Amino acid sequence: MGNSVHILTPVRKGGPWKWGATLAEHLNKRGHWRAVHIHALPKVLLSPVYQGCDIVHTAIPVTHRLWRKPVVLTIRGDYRRDNNVWSGMYPTAVKMADVVTVSSQFMKDELGIVDAVVIPPAVDVCPLTPSTSLRTGLSLSRKGRGEYSEKESRIRLLTVTNFHFPEKAKGVLKIVNALSALKSMNLQITLSILGDGQYRKNVAEEIEKLGVPVQFHGFTDPKPFLQSSDIFVYWSDHDNTPIALLEAMSYGLPVVTNAVGAVPEMVRDGETGLVAGNEKDYKDKISMLLSDAALRDKLGQAVRADVIQRFSHDVITPQYEAIYQKLI
Repeated sequence: MGNSVHILTPVRKGGPWKWGATLAEHLNKRGHWRAVHIHALPKVLLSPVYQGCDIVHTAIPVTHRLWRKPVVLTIRGDYRRDNNVWSGMYPTAVKMADVVTVSSQFMKDELGIVDAVVIPPAVDVCPLTPSTSLRTGLSLSRKGRGEYSEKESRIRLLTVTNFHFPEKAKGVLKIVNALSALKSMNLQITLSILGDGQYRKNVAEEIEKLGVPVQFHGFTDPKPFLQSSDIFVYWSDHDNTPIALLEAMSYGLPVVTNAVGAVPEMVRDGETGLVAGNEKDYKDKISMLLSDAALRDKLGQAVRADVIQRFSHDVITPQYEAIYQKLI
């Protein structure tokens, strides 16, 4: 390895922390850069004073520095909506950075950062499993696709969300309302909901009135659910690039979502998933997907291939490396 990069993230584990840890892992795996994830509080506090590296890549809005190193600032969401110690520091940090990256064209336009570089989020592409292969028609040695048991004939829907945010909690209600309106189709469906937070109890009480078969699983490992589900449903009234949606796409799950934030950049309506413009459109698109197994197979294959081509770490990590290379 030659040059080195320090990746600064908040101390608390969460989206930025995971992004920094994962980026450092894949940079080191590729071997062109030595990457260190800086997140321990003492080192984060000392970071404006000293950096023993060639490039500083930060998800923290550093507003001053005593070292002369090129700085890349990555903004992962709309900081104007955050109520934390960092939110007011971003405008100065943007001016100070040598390069600013954002995760979508939507966010670039929203924040008005004309020179920002758009680099989408990256996701691990799951290996093929028997269940993934059967669902999407992808090649893997296994019994024929028609050999489902009666129990497996149910259409299994999945959503993953964070009930700490009212926009996402209300989105779950909109999903269930759409399913409730489709009862006349007499389909055998189940909906698994992963996630927790302060609004979950209220949502659960509202859902109980609708009579839709729903199972809440709280915060748990989503992988078994992603492997065994047939459709991923998503709705949020505010979002940028929802990682839960991207992970579902990586498993070859056909998705139905609303056109929030950068979702239309992630999912091409009718080609790699279904993107609804309003609640009626959402209901119609869920109905279409529930009643058409061939369409589910087609979209599942297309979306997995699209994730490999546009959102895999093998595609995204070199985009950061190209920025570093220009700065040294």
